[in-house]
Amino acid sequence: MKLVLQVAAGILLASLVVFALRLVLISAAVSGIKDITDSAVDRQKQLIAEQQEKVKEEARIKLERERQAAEKAKIEAEKARLKAQAWSKYYQDPQDCLVFQSDAHMVKCVDHKKRARTEFDRLYDLGKIR
Repeated sequence: MKLVLQVAAGILLASLVVFALRLVLISAAVSGIKDITDSAVDRQKQLIAEQQEKVKEEARIKLERERQAAEKAKIEAEKARLKAQAWSKYYQDPQDCLVFQSDAHMVKCVDHKKRARTEFDRLYDLGKIR
């Protein structure tokens, strides 16, 4: 009977050792999995942060381009206004072209204005008229 109790105690002790080893192995596996998932989560967070930064930079660039385009349009509009103002000072319709007397007269007046405009544009582009 003593032998049976010793064998039973040995089996029980061996079972406890095996159970403890399993706990240690499972704990190590869970810790490894946790480290892997933490690493993956950190990488995902980093990728998301990089993507958000990229979106912010693209938005900033787009805003800057829009601002530059608006500024350029403003400058071009001012140039066009100044040129139109200079044209108004440069050219006055001749008295006889204020009222067209015939189609041929109208063509003559329109041609006169076209020649004057061409000459004005040439002089304006050379900076001789402002």
